[in-house]
Amino acid sequence: MGKLIVSDNIPFSLADWKREEITRIWAGCECIMALTADGRVLQKITDADLAARTQSWTRIREIAVSTCIPGVCIGLVQDGTCLIAKRPVRKFSDRFEQVNNAVKSWHDIRQVAASDALFALDSQGKVHYVNLRAGYDDYRAVSQWEKVVRLVAGSQNAVFGITGDGRVLCAGSNCLHGPHGNLQETLQGMTLEEKAGQVFCPM
Repeated sequence: MGKLIVSDNIPFSLADWKREEITRIWAGCECIMALTADGRVLQKITDADLAARTQSWTRIREIAVSTCIPGVCIGLVQDGTCLIAKRPVRKFSDRFEQVNNAVKSWHDIRQVAASDALFALDSQGKVHYVNLRAGYDDYRAVSQWEKVVRLVAGSQNAVFGITGDGRVLCAGSNCLHGPHGNLQETLQGMTLEEKAGQVFCPM
């Protein structure tokens, strides 16, 4: 069993987790979630009113926790379906039913990501997403992405996809109009080796 190491400035106690056999941990905005060796999902969150009902999170393979909206998270189930923590979406989104129905409609998913939207990558390399805010659709370009093998969400207004042939795709206003300019243009003109030598961190 691995050793759980925490910093002094963490906003909640993880003393009880030190007795658990934890296999993976995911952290985000005011929330940490973990998967135990026996398949249970654990959560620590600063606002108990936003807690996920983790007893119903079974057969979970992966979790993504938003780094910009407290408690917003999405879980990937072993059968390729997804689920969300409903309370934070109800509180911070003006379109709960649309978000919940979209996530329930996703199948054959192999990776999830979360920020100010929820994302899922299916086994065919297609990306699905749903915005948490009405009237905001800076991510529509991801619907056209193909042959994606890895998905990474920025803290907000940014998402990246890596294709099987080494291309790096991006969408979101921080990728188009952020501090680094238009990253689509920059990434299109670079080789895979050059991309590996540079780091972009849109906020």
